[in-house]
Amino acid sequence: MENKLSVPAHWDEKHIISSLYYLVADSDFVVKKEEIDTIDKKLDILLHQTYYVSTEQKYKIANEAMNFAVGLNDVEKLEVVRNLSSNVKFSHELFVQMINDMEDIAQSDDYVSIEEHSLMYYIRLKFKKDYVRAEAYC
Repeated sequence: MENKLSVPAHWDEKHIISSLYYLVADSDFVVKKEEIDTIDKKLDILLHQTYYVSTEQKYKIANEAMNFAVGLNDVEKLEVVRNLSSNVKFSHELFVQMINDMEDIAQSDDYVSIEEHSLMYYIRLKFKKDYVRAEAYC
């Protein structure tokens, strides 16, 4: 039996980042309209401009990520972040974009809860070890 917290086999960076955005929005157990709107804008930029996916693909990825990430308890969220971080290595630029996007999502409702702040900090800790600065290999 597959663990509901394990990362689906077909997921790549697009799915993982999308799910992290929804995890941050749901970290205080209330996903507000402002957060959803901000996630939608951030995914437009990320998925259309970085990965060149269609609008239909964007919504498919977003729906999968949302269904995976929203509604978990605090312990499950931490386990999901651990699982996600072990499945991908981000470039430095993508890591920074993701962190900035998550901060915008958390601030979109003009209030950053302690849960949002704590989860973003945990995400930075788990994913920072995995990014590789492109300049280091030049």
